[in-house]
Amino acid sequence: MRKQVTYKSITYILLAFLFVIVFYIPNFYYDRLPIFAEGTQPAGSGDSQDYPIIITNESELIYLGTHSELWGTSDSPVYIELANDIEYTSTSYSPIGNATNKFYGYFEGNGHKITFSEDINVSITGGTYWGVLGYIATNSVVQNLSVEWYNLFVNVIDGVQAEIFVSGVVGGSDNSTITNCHSIGHITAVGNTEVNALKIGGVLGGVAYNTPNTVTNSSNRASIVVTGELASIDIGGVVGNSWLITADKLYNSGNITVDTTAGTICGAGVVGYGWSNALITNSYNKGNLYFRGVNHYVGGITSTASNVTVNADFLSGAIIYVTDENNNILNQYYISGDIFIE
Repeated sequence: MRKQVTYKSITYILLAFLFVIVFYIPNFYYDRLPIFAEGTQPAGSGDSQDYPIIITNESELIYLGTHSELWGTSDSPVYIELANDIEYTSTSYSPIGNATNKFYGYFEGNGHKITFSEDINVSITGGTYWGVLGYIATNSVVQNLSVEWYNLFVNVIDGVQAEIFVSGVVGGSDNSTITNCHSIGHITAVGNTEVNALKIGGVLGGVAYNTPNTVTNSSNRASIVVTGELASIDIGGVVGNSWLITADKLYNSGNITVDTTAGTICGAGVVGYGWSNALITNSYNKGNLYFRGVNHYVGGITSTASNVTVNADFLSGAIIYVTDENNNILNQYYISGDIFIE
């Protein structure tokens, strides 16, 4: 005899099905889906120096990094201030400013420090600008800020063929100023691409082509390590790559290690690639530098470049040129710290 299906049994079946949809499936996929942290909107309009956006905690910093409408425009720069030291405990971070929506304005650290107390792991491809501030532009100013990284790990992957800018403070800069900014901790980049060029530094990754930028009174105490496969690398303790840069009173004590199959390495203790009318004064390096690759252009203060002026007063370090695959050093001067070339 066929058992009759009642409305009551159908109801139970539907309730069980609903339970699976509401509770089981979301929990099953919870760890497999990205979690978007909205954060808390900070106080202040940011319209002027008298009414800045005030960042007081991690949640407000997250909000700032995920809301590009707070990053200003070339016609209406934004004013942002840190009110206190901030401990950042999340394991993901979104930089303030990027290639599409640059940061225009003033970021005043007020002498405070942002401490990333957990590992931050990011995967990026060409055209990425990565730092606490990703890309600053058009007369922007970042000042009086210290950043400490427990461990920043950057995985460079294939994708868009373009330059990549990475730093502990500011990824990329276009006609802007960075002063009294400091990087501490550990920064590691691993290349998995033959087409992308990496610009990496403790305080500034690099600058836009043929634009004047200024970096002063800043330092790096973070170790910077680059391994893997990349088209080329510009790496410096304080600044990775520069055009028309004015650099004064820069100091590096972080150890720099490059062990890669990159086509060309331009590396130094202070400014990695001082290109086109760069002016570097009153700066020195005390970090140990290790470079292993195919072609090297390396030095204690800056590497080989065109039309670069280095004021010898108060300098400690070396300018070393290595131009062939056999690592023949053409010129070598005194350096505080060691350079190892293989």
